[in-house]
Amino acid sequence: MKMKENIWAYAGIGCSLVLAGCIAGVLGYSPVFLGLLALNILLIAINRQGFGATSGAIVRTLVGCVFVFSGYVKGVDPLGTHFIIHDYLEAYQMPWLVSLALPLSFLLNLVEFCVGMLLVLNVWTKWTTYLAALMMAFFTVVTFFDAIANPVPDCGCFGEALILTNWQTFYKNLVLDALVLALVFALPKLGKGFCCKVQAGLAAGIVLLFLGFEIYNYRHLPISNFLGWKDGRRMLVENPEPIRYYLTYRDKETGAVQEYCDKDIPFSDTAWNNRWEFVSRRDEDPNPRIIEVSLLERMDDEDGGYDVTDAVIGREGLHFLVVVYDWEKASGKTLAHIWDKLADAGALGYGYDLLVATDSETPVSDMEAFKEKMNDAEVAYYFGDDTGLKSMIRANPGVILMNGPVVVKRWNGRDFPDLKSIKPE
Repeated sequence: MKMKENIWAYAGIGCSLVLAGCIAGVLGYSPVFLGLLALNILLIAINRQGFGATSGAIVRTLVGCVFVFSGYVKGVDPLGTHFIIHDYLEAYQMPWLVSLALPLSFLLNLVEFCVGMLLVLNVWTKWTTYLAALMMAFFTVVTFFDAIANPVPDCGCFGEALILTNWQTFYKNLVLDALVLALVFALPKLGKGFCCKVQAGLAAGIVLLFLGFEIYNYRHLPISNFLGWKDGRRMLVENPEPIRYYLTYRDKETGAVQEYCDKDIPFSDTAWNNRWEFVSRRDEDPNPRIIEVSLLERMDDEDGGYDVTDAVIGREGLHFLVVVYDWEKASGKTLAHIWDKLADAGALGYGYDLLVATDSETPVSDMEAFKEKMNDAEVAYYFGDDTGLKSMIRANPGVILMNGPVVVKRWNGRDFPDLKSIKPE
């Protein structure tokens, strides 16, 4: 009987892994898949006596690795996690906690990574398992409501490294629930890996090292860049296909509606022009969209502006793009540091254009005042939504050097170097 119980315990682990692999193909709500996930949890619960030292070690390592991965990809980008937590707090109408979004980001990433590492190393396994179970219970409830109501489209559970839908996130948590449950059942049969002093030393070392890791990534740029803007990447499609424009017209006499490709409209037909009236226009861009931001050129605060994204990103030659996703919170000292470094460009014989992209909520008058303060009438400024700007670089301000539409190098504003050290080709 013991062999049979062990076999079924391993079957539960195997089913969890198979279901985890199937999540990639189930984007939305699926009662069948939910039923399979529930049966998997039931299978593990029924065969709780079958989990021994070996199966428990397997589950401990699997759960630990998932926590380590999740903690790392968020910890390498604490600002990104901060943005997600901020969105959650606003979606759940908890504005009094918004100011704590950044500390909560550091804490969540730290706890998640440390729980994972301690499980992998078999350090304080009993208490770490209980903490993992509590975390999973909380996040399972939260992601269930996310899947139902969709208050935040991206939960950010794996940062920018792996994007899941809200239903996929909920399914993933159910798989983890099953594995954590198996780990709880196996706890009595798991031995200690190290003596108490060694366990305390390992735990303290992991906490300090990862906290330092997060601080470094926050103050500079993520050492692992999971964003679309990467050094050496071309941000516009090469040899793009022409955009197709479709216009809808209505017959004034019959009310019939007809859509035409702009090239097929019989503008030269006087009778047709008298009979048909314009209704709407639809643009169809066959080229894949690489960048996630739209940049607008505005003349004043009353002007909505017009889209100049491709012209700005694809500008010929070398150009520095200074990104400020929140002008009010941007460090004036850091902006002055950037301009001090750029002031050397003329003496060094560098030819470049200087562009600023900032949040669309920033008044045009503030940008004009900034130009006057920096005594730089040549700088061109553009406006975009803060979400798109945050996807370009995790710094406020940040600097991107581009050669045409190709990203050459990126810096956190505080790290922007002397131009002599920059040798663009």
